[in-house]
Amino acid sequence: MNTFNTTDVAIIGNRLSGNLMAAYLRTKIPNLKVTAIAPKECKIPIVGESTIEATALLFDELGLLPHLQNNQLVKYGQTFYYKLDEMTYSTHEPTGVVQTKSWQLNRDTFDPALKARASELGVEWLEGVVTDITIGAGTDQHQLTVRTEEGDSELKARWVVDASGRQQFLRRKLKLDKPLEYGQRSSFWFRLADFDQQQWLNEVNLAMPEQDSFDSFYCTHNFMGRGNWIWGIPLATKEHKNLISIGITWRPDIYGNSIKNMDDFHRFVSVEHPWLSKFVKSGEILDTSSYRNYMYVSKRVYSTDGWFLIGDAAMTNDPYGASGISFTTLAIRQITDIIRRESKGEKVYQLIEDANALFLGRSEGNQDNISTLYSVMHDPIQSHIFMHWNTIDYFYQFLPMLAGDHFLDPDVLQRIARHQGESRRQARWELLDDVSRAKGSSSEADMLYIYDKSINYEFDRDNMDAKEILSRGLKYSGELRLKLLRMLSGKELKRQAKVVADDHTAETTVLGLLQSLGRI
Repeated sequence: MNTFNTTDVAIIGNRLSGNLMAAYLRTKIPNLKVTAIAPKECKIPIVGESTIEATALLFDELGLLPHLQNNQLVKYGQTFYYKLDEMTYSTHEPTGVVQTKSWQLNRDTFDPALKARASELGVEWLEGVVTDITIGAGTDQHQLTVRTEEGDSELKARWVVDASGRQQFLRRKLKLDKPLEYGQRSSFWFRLADFDQQQWLNEVNLAMPEQDSFDSFYCTHNFMGRGNWIWGIPLATKEHKNLISIGITWRPDIYGNSIKNMDDFHRFVSVEHPWLSKFVKSGEILDTSSYRNYMYVSKRVYSTDGWFLIGDAAMTNDPYGASGISFTTLAIRQITDIIRRESKGEKVYQLIEDANALFLGRSEGNQDNISTLYSVMHDPIQSHIFMHWNTIDYFYQFLPMLAGDHFLDPDVLQRIARHQGESRRQARWELLDDVSRAKGSSSEADMLYIYDKSINYEFDRDNMDAKEILSRGLKYSGELRLKLLRMLSGKELKRQAKVVADDHTAETTVLGLLQSLGRI
């Protein structure tokens, strides 16, 4: 066996999560030796990536802005469509442009640019496959066996980050599997080129406020159905007239159909969205991909022994709301901060425990929330209110907390990790169910078009006032709750009294915590 050398951080995998992790480590800790390990040919299904502002901030720190401006499409937010009748969608489209831009990523061009940037930053590459690992206890080095074209090599590293994706190298090796506590998901998607853009939504009515800030086509589009939803992500291309990623994700226990090919897609999707089936037939299918029952989660993602899981190596995420890339962004920041502190000689045991608890609590809670959403996706009232409430939480809590590095603060972490919001999620779903029952059927008059408040269009990390943003989020959330309570009467309103109190208490926890600690 040949010894390749030693490194500070060994990263298993060099696709999106692995390369972002490697580049960020080198950006924040330039003297750190980082080695990414992956085979020369690493084929995975191609899908357009709809990113969010939290990830755009990471891209900016890595120096990727020139590539994004010249080669990718700006994402003008998320547009959601809820069917009111056979020909009408209640359409919730951003009414402006967020100051911090996000992007639609064509992975065929973004991935090579990211790897090139990582190389510029000093990331080293080892072509091969990790076949075994001996975990070092505490601060001892880990020993990896890597199969290369020249034979097996040994690589020693103080820290190991598993970004092997669905191969789940460490998760399988260390038996980190955990029973799934929410519904399974399946997905089928494809890339469509050279389509007739005039056919996009040309046969339906869109009930929506007017906006003239951007071309509506260049959002990430989300069409809600019964136990399923469909995305449409326009992508930049130089080889074709136009390009879009289209996919459907469903809960098998609710949807009841299985989509394995384009014939299945047309047969089942044409029932709920007949115009979309016609639109797809106007272009050329470049490729198709699918996952079946793909959800899993790990019982630990950060270890005090110096190993970490990120991306799909840790857990899978429903693509609703681009949640996967947002939590990968959080993990990259947390792991880098832990390694930075430990390399300086700081004690990080409790920090790792709290960061692990917060990450799993937030990410699993988010997936549980989305899993519940599938049971009411066809209900315009519950589905669209959930979306707006979720948007408020993102723009007025998660995003400023992430941008202000509050998720890296040991004091904040330790206390927030104890308040993961399970009762809050339950409280909201009970309120939405009561509202839906009170309303009965849905009409345009019942829909709340509040993107003017639920999105923080002025968000700018360099000039943000975290206290003001968090306070405004509480205000908007309270206003939304009040609107919903006014739709109730009698016993439903009485039952909601305690629910509302519990939800409000959970919402004010973060703001009160940061104020008490003097962090804002």
